[in-house]
Amino acid sequence: MKTLKILTAMAAITALFTYTSCTTGGGTGFTSKEDSMKFAQAYFDRYPEENSVKVKYGDTVPMRSLQPITWAQETKYSLSYDKKPLIYSPTGVPLQGFFVDTTGYAMIQANKAIKGLYLRFGKKDDGSFTIMLLGTDSKNQLIKDSVKKYGFGGDLPSNFDHTPSCPNFCPVD
Repeated sequence: MKTLKILTAMAAITALFTYTSCTTGGGTGFTSKEDSMKFAQAYFDRYPEENSVKVKYGDTVPMRSLQPITWAQETKYSLSYDKKPLIYSPTGVPLQGFFVDTTGYAMIQANKAIKGLYLRFGKKDDGSFTIMLLGTDSKNQLIKDSVKKYGFGGDLPSNFDHTPSCPNFCPVD
């Protein structure tokens, strides 16, 4: 009988603590989307390595190679992304894309071993996000060594970085 009284008392105390913790909290609960977003922002500021997003990309339609699109399609896709961007700067500015200038484009074209480009995401030592342009050969393999290996002479680069990002460096629409 004594054991039953002790178990009943423990159950009552547990129930009281559970009820109290669920009904009080000094106003720390989320009362709006803004409250929730402030909490999420504080979390990502504290733990930036956890800041990742799952996205659907072009794997739902078989894609074999680069395809041209109309300017109307570009506008539609851009506006759709801009409604809810996926990548932001530390100051909260949405990242729209990256840019390759004519000098960089000419370096890619000068290397005859490059038959394709692999646009690879990366993170630099300072934590900044980057897109690298990595040359691929005729067998769709990454070119890792100097092109001297391929018999083209010279020491032409096949892998590139420092693609300026927009909003910092944006083309004019």
